[in-house]
Amino acid sequence: SQLTVPMGLAFFFGCDATTCAQPGLIRPGTENGAPGSASYNARLLANGVNVSSDGWYYAPGCAHNHSECVPVILGAQVWNHMEWCLVAKEQNLPLAITFLGWFGEILTVPALFNAGLNALFYWWQPDNTFLSFDPDMVFFSEEILDIKQFQYTRKVIWEGLAAVDEEIYDFLFKVSLTNTDMDQMMADLGTSSVGDIACNWVRNNNATWANWLRDPTYCNRGFYYNSTERLCKACQPGTVTSLFGRRGCDVCPRGTHSISLASVECEICATGTFASQEGQ
Repeated sequence: SQLTVPMGLAFFFGCDATTCAQPGLIRPGTENGAPGSASYNARLLANGVNVSSDGWYYAPGCAHNHSECVPVILGAQVWNHMEWCLVAKEQNLPLAITFLGWFGEILTVPALFNAGLNALFYWWQPDNTFLSFDPDMVFFSEEILDIKQFQYTRKVIWEGLAAVDEEIYDFLFKVSLTNTDMDQMMADLGTSSVGDIACNWVRNNNATWANWLRDPTYCNRGFYYNSTERLCKACQPGTVTSLFGRRGCDVCPRGTHSISLASVECEICATGTFASQEGQ
């Protein structure tokens, strides 16, 4: 017999007892044909979430009449399937919730859209997977959720980068793109290469990225800005700069020395040695 799913979605998900057992079929409550684990299903039941045999959880708000349910299509099971089921249960929302795996979702959502069927579905930004459909975002009151609807984009870098190259670290620290810029980049992915998109943005946003670049006169420690040559030059042995942005090097005092170019501090002379003059 065909599976019973809300709002005519059986056209996309329906399968009989034989085909439902075949791996790889896109159907409710599975990822690549594999259903949720027994332990996960036990956790659902322990929390009062009784998933139907057709793979959908029909929340109390529409359990009496499945045709009144608003379908919620999630990607991977671990992407808050249980949490959304609990929200629908506790808030008495008229939702029917399932997961399909990300592959299943990216095939199903366009099919629903092209068929003129409405559904809620999981998505994030920046991403261009569903951007062409221009979907509306739905927000829930934060106080009813145990999960976060909003997560800020973060930059992840190697923790030792600042010590290796402070200029690159400073640049990456300042890089920031607006949501409008990122959405446009995602939209352009369908017709342009990644390289062309990046180059076009750089050409059209000089004022933005110019602020990310360090002042050329703001030299690293161990260097000073030479206004005649208009570049940063390394401090010579016997001199150092321990601060950024210096216009000259400091001479090592007597009793200390620096033997390398671009030193950032003077070293105390070892026992049995001395520096009788400055700048050694």
